[in-house]
Amino acid sequence: MSAIEETLQRIERASNVTGFVILDNAGNVLRYRTDMGEENARLLATCFKPLLERSLSAVRDLDPTDTLNFLRVRMRELEVMAAPGPGFVIVVTQRWWPTDWPVGKV
Repeated sequence: MSAIEETLQRIERASNVTGFVILDNAGNVLRYRTDMGEENARLLATCFKPLLERSLSAVRDLDPTDTLNFLRVRMRELEVMAAPGPGFVIVVTQRWWPTDWPVGKV
């Protein structure tokens, strides 16, 4: 089993993970969690890819020597995380609850 397969299985085993999508740099869906469904995978790619591109651009504009390694967006009950790589982006969605947040702890 390849390192990529092992990493994807580790991500899928997390109890709060609801899906993942792997995109190429053009935003095309290369792979997704099967129970997520192809339509939801494409919707996530369509919605999140422009945000990631703008975030990458903003970081470069602030400091041309810097790069964005990870982006996390937290909503009411869903968290979307993206990690850009060379030629691909992996986007993971997971459920979270306010009780998961360490209040008063930094």
